[in-house]
Amino acid sequence: MDNFNDLYNSQYKSVFRLAFRYLNDFENAADISQDVFIRFYKNLGRLRVNRGVKSWIRRVTINRCYDILRAKKRDRKLEQELIPGCMQMSDDTPAPQVAHLLQQTLEILAPRERTALVLTCQFGYSSKEAGKAMGCRSATVRVLAFKARDKIKALFRPDQEGWSQ
Repeated sequence: MDNFNDLYNSQYKSVFRLAFRYLNDFENAADISQDVFIRFYKNLGRLRVNRGVKSWIRRVTINRCYDILRAKKRDRKLEQELIPGCMQMSDDTPAPQVAHLLQQTLEILAPRERTALVLTCQFGYSSKEAGKAMGCRSATVRVLAFKARDKIKALFRPDQEGWSQ
Protein backbone atom coordinates (compact mmCIF):
# COMPACT_ATOMS: atom_id res chain seq x y z
CA MET A 1 0.00 0.00 0.00
CA ASP A 2 2.87 2.38 0.75
CA ASN A 3 4.31 1.74 -2.72
CA PHE A 4 0.97 2.64 -4.28
CA ASN A 5 0.79 5.86 -2.25
CA ASP A 6 4.34 6.77 -3.29
CA LEU A 7 3.52 6.10 -6.93
CA TYR A 8 0.30 8.09 -6.69
CA ASN A 9 2.06 11.04 -5.08
CA SER A 10 4.86 11.03 -7.63
CA GLN A 11 2.73 10.51 -10.76
CA TYR A 12 -0.61 12.24 -10.15
CA LYS A 13 0.52 15.67 -11.35
CA SER A 14 2.01 14.34 -14.58
CA VAL A 15 -1.13 12.30 -15.30
CA PHE A 16 -3.30 15.34 -14.66
CA ARG A 17 -1.09 17.61 -16.81
CA LEU A 18 -1.17 15.13 -19.69
CA ALA A 19 -4.95 14.76 -19.52
CA PHE A 20 -5.50 18.50 -19.14
CA ARG A 21 -3.17 19.36 -22.01
CA TYR A 22 -4.86 16.81 -24.18
CA LEU A 23 -8.47 17.76 -23.33
CA ASN A 24 -8.18 21.37 -22.12
CA ASP A 25 -10.87 20.57 -19.55
CA PHE A 26 -10.09 20.71 -15.83
CA GLU A 27 -12.97 18.49 -14.68
CA ASN A 28 -12.38 15.77 -17.26
CA ALA A 29 -8.64 15.82 -16.53
CA ALA A 30 -9.32 15.41 -12.80
CA ASP A 31 -11.79 12.58 -13.46
CA ILE A 32 -9.35 10.81 -15.75
CA SER A 33 -6.52 11.20 -13.23
CA GLN A 34 -8.59 9.56 -10.52
CA ASP A 35 -9.82 6.85 -12.88
CA VAL A 36 -6.27 5.97 -13.98
CA PHE A 37 -5.15 5.32 -10.41
CA ILE A 38 -8.33 3.42 -9.56
CA ARG A 39 -7.70 1.16 -12.58
CA PHE A 40 -4.06 0.82 -11.58
CA TYR A 41 -4.98 -0.21 -8.03
CA LYS A 42 -7.58 -2.72 -9.26
CA ASN A 43 -5.08 -4.27 -11.70
CA LEU A 44 -2.07 -4.45 -9.38
CA GLY A 45 -2.08 -8.25 -9.41
CA ARG A 46 -2.15 -8.47 -13.21
CA LEU A 47 0.50 -5.87 -14.05
CA ARG A 48 3.96 -6.88 -15.13
CA VAL A 49 6.33 -4.63 -13.22
CA ASN A 50 9.16 -5.25 -15.68
CA ARG A 51 7.12 -3.66 -18.50
CA GLY A 52 7.08 -0.23 -16.88
CA VAL A 53 4.45 1.09 -14.55
CA LYS A 54 4.85 4.67 -15.75
CA SER A 55 4.32 3.59 -19.36
CA TRP A 56 1.17 1.73 -18.34
CA ILE A 57 -0.12 4.81 -16.52
CA ARG A 58 0.58 7.08 -19.52
CA ARG A 59 -1.07 4.61 -21.87
CA VAL A 60 -4.22 4.36 -19.75
CA THR A 61 -4.32 8.15 -19.46
CA ILE A 62 -4.10 8.57 -23.22
CA ASN A 63 -6.72 5.90 -23.84
CA ARG A 64 -9.11 7.57 -21.39
CA CYS A 65 -8.54 10.88 -23.20
CA TYR A 66 -9.41 9.17 -26.49
CA ASP A 67 -12.61 7.92 -24.88
CA ILE A 68 -13.59 11.43 -23.81
CA LEU A 69 -12.82 12.85 -27.25
CA ARG A 70 -14.83 10.16 -28.99
CA ALA A 71 -17.76 10.86 -26.69
CA LYS A 72 -17.67 14.58 -27.51
CA LYS A 73 -17.39 14.08 -31.28
CA ARG A 74 -15.65 17.37 -31.81
CA ASP A 75 -16.90 19.64 -34.52
CA ARG A 76 -14.57 19.54 -37.53
CA LYS A 77 -15.75 22.96 -38.74
CA LEU A 78 -13.19 24.42 -36.36
CA GLU A 79 -10.56 24.41 -39.09
CA GLN A 80 -12.60 26.81 -41.22
CA GLU A 81 -13.19 29.11 -38.24
CA LEU A 82 -9.51 29.05 -37.30
CA ILE A 83 -7.99 30.19 -40.59
CA PRO A 84 -9.28 33.80 -40.58
CA GLY A 85 -8.25 34.21 -36.93
CA CYS A 86 -4.68 33.20 -37.68
CA MET A 87 -4.04 36.11 -39.98
CA GLN A 88 -4.99 38.58 -37.25
CA MET A 89 -2.14 37.46 -35.02
CA SER A 90 0.89 39.69 -34.69
CA ASP A 91 3.91 39.82 -32.42
CA ASP A 92 1.94 41.83 -29.86
CA THR A 93 -0.98 39.39 -29.67
CA PRO A 94 -1.81 38.70 -25.99
CA ALA A 95 -0.53 35.38 -24.61
CA PRO A 96 -4.03 34.07 -23.66
CA GLN A 97 -5.18 34.60 -27.24
CA VAL A 98 -2.13 32.74 -28.57
CA ALA A 99 -2.74 29.89 -26.09
CA HIS A 100 -6.39 29.68 -27.17
CA LEU A 101 -5.39 29.59 -30.83
CA LEU A 102 -2.84 26.88 -30.10
CA GLN A 103 -5.48 24.78 -28.32
CA GLN A 104 -7.86 25.20 -31.27
CA THR A 105 -5.08 24.13 -33.61
CA LEU A 106 -4.38 21.01 -31.55
CA GLU A 107 -8.09 20.11 -31.63
CA ILE A 108 -7.96 20.00 -35.43
CA LEU A 109 -5.41 17.19 -35.36
CA ALA A 110 -6.41 13.54 -35.29
CA PRO A 111 -6.20 12.14 -31.73
CA ARG A 112 -3.10 10.02 -32.40
CA GLU A 113 -1.32 12.92 -34.14
CA ARG A 114 -2.15 15.23 -31.24
CA THR A 115 -0.92 12.65 -28.75
CA ALA A 116 2.38 12.15 -30.57
CA LEU A 117 2.92 15.90 -30.82
CA VAL A 118 2.04 16.65 -27.20
CA LEU A 119 4.14 13.79 -25.80
CA THR A 120 7.23 14.59 -27.86
CA CYS A 121 7.08 18.39 -28.02
CA GLN A 122 5.48 19.47 -24.79
CA PHE A 123 6.47 16.67 -22.42
CA GLY A 124 9.82 15.98 -24.05
CA TYR A 125 9.37 12.22 -24.44
CA SER A 126 11.60 10.45 -26.89
CA SER A 127 9.78 8.75 -29.75
CA LYS A 128 10.52 5.43 -28.04
CA GLU A 129 8.92 6.56 -24.74
CA ALA A 130 5.95 8.07 -26.58
CA GLY A 131 5.59 4.82 -28.54
CA LYS A 132 5.39 2.84 -25.31
CA ALA A 133 2.77 5.21 -23.95
CA MET A 134 0.75 5.07 -27.18
CA GLY A 135 1.20 1.36 -27.80
CA CYS A 136 3.01 1.72 -31.11
CA ARG A 137 6.51 1.80 -32.56
CA SER A 138 8.77 4.84 -32.26
CA ALA A 139 8.77 5.21 -36.06
CA THR A 140 4.98 5.54 -35.96
CA VAL A 141 5.29 8.30 -33.36
CA ARG A 142 7.74 10.18 -35.56
CA VAL A 143 5.40 9.89 -38.58
CA LEU A 144 2.38 11.02 -36.55
CA ALA A 145 4.27 14.01 -35.11
CA PHE A 146 5.52 14.92 -38.60
CA LYS A 147 1.97 14.81 -40.00
CA ALA A 148 0.75 16.94 -37.10
CA ARG A 149 3.44 19.55 -37.68
CA ASP A 150 2.69 19.51 -41.41
CA LYS A 151 -1.02 20.15 -40.79
CA ILE A 152 -0.22 23.02 -38.43
CA LYS A 153 2.21 24.55 -40.92
CA ALA A 154 -0.45 24.33 -43.64
CA LEU A 155 -2.91 26.24 -41.45
CA PHE A 156 -0.49 29.09 -40.91
CA ARG A 157 0.86 29.28 -44.46
CA PRO A 158 -0.32 32.61 -45.92
CA ASP A 159 -0.11 31.40 -49.53
CA GLN A 160 -3.05 29.02 -48.96
CA GLU A 161 -6.31 29.64 -50.76
CA GLY A 162 -8.68 31.85 -48.78
CA TRP A 163 -5.98 33.88 -47.07
CA SER A 164 -5.89 37.60 -47.56
CA GLN A 165 -3.23 39.92 -46.33
